[in-house]
Amino acid sequence: MAKQDAAHSPARRFVALLVLSSACGGCGGAAPSDAGEAADRRAGAASTVRALAAFDYERLRSAHRTAADAALAFLDTLSATQRAEAVLGFDDPRRSNWSNLPPGLFNDRNGVRLGDLSETQAEAAHRFLATALSADGHATTMAVLGAEDALAADSLVGGFYWSSGNYWLAFFGEPANAQVAAVDDADADSTPWGWQFGGHHLAINMSVV
Repeated sequence: MAKQDAAHSPARRFVALLVLSSACGGCGGAAPSDAGEAADRRAGAASTVRALAAFDYERLRSAHRTAADAALAFLDTLSATQRAEAVLGFDDPRRSNWSNLPPGLFNDRNGVRLGDLSETQAEAAHRFLATALSADGHATTMAVLGAEDALAADSLVGGFYWSSGNYWLAFFGEPANAQVAAVDDADADSTPWGWQFGGHHLAINMSVV
């Protein structure tokens, strides 16, 4: 199948449309007395779409050959304390500890929080996501994060703590490139590992074998 032009793919359009619709909601039909607020929301939506452009799928994923490579590169940016938070055992019971509720309603997540990472660490985290996800999966994920920032700009944010920084990345087992065992090679084996990324309206749980 011919590869689609990334700049004009349905996934790209989906990102912009979802973020704009989430941010603007009914602002297009605002009453005259709300014109200033509606303008602010439209400006905020446009800003969010521009911010999402930095997470270009092809650019981010081009740095690493596999998801394991990208995961190890991300983990190498972390301090010892952060790495201990980010990597749990493959069979750790905390793996079932996830939710798509906002942190104001569920604040017991695994891994490291995007908002606590340095710029370099956050870039490495996004390189991992782009490498581990398909183009459509990555676009959907970025749209959710963008919509979250649109919610954060709303006056009703209250104690829900909406923010694209309130998403957590965790690994289960040490990321490794799975070895494909030949039928006649009893010594060859694969090393399973998993990862988890989520927050409000997003919960991704993956196993790699």
